[in-house]
Amino acid sequence: MILSLIITLSGAATVAMQPQAQVARRPATSDAIVAAIGDDADARRVIQLVLGDLFAQRSGREFVLASQIPALWFPPLNRVEIVRLADGDVNRHLAACGRYWVASDVKRTDNVVSLLVGERCGCSGRECLATFEDGAWHLGPPRATTGGGWTLGIACGCAGAPPECPCFGR
Repeated sequence: MILSLIITLSGAATVAMQPQAQVARRPATSDAIVAAIGDDADARRVIQLVLGDLFAQRSGREFVLASQIPALWFPPLNRVEIVRLADGDVNRHLAACGRYWVASDVKRTDNVVSLLVGERCGCSGRECLATFEDGAWHLGPPRATTGGGWTLGIACGCAGAPPECPCFGR
């Protein structure tokens, strides 16, 4: 009887501790990014800084979501063509082994904006900070422009292929 009770409780704990299925969230739109940062001019400058840094050492074509990043927010780049991917083209792009960059968790506290930028169907991501100081936006935490060093957070690692990424790992 006691052994039966222990096995039953153990089984209940195992069931209760299993992670819930993740629900896919829709990426933030450009309007949501503007609302989080404050206004269109600030959102444009922060995204220009982040994408400019992200793509600085790349060449070729990089894809972003059209609903998230307006063309006016693109940084000037010499070796990279940024392509806006329409919502209706996302699944077709992924099925053709394409990847795209998406911004999430955009937050502003006082003069600091934080956001995550990750590659969908890839294993790259960055945690970025932008600070408004001396009348302009700069990458990094407060006082980064006065000689204080900072490091852009870089995340990588994959737990497995998402179902919408048939070419993952190829």
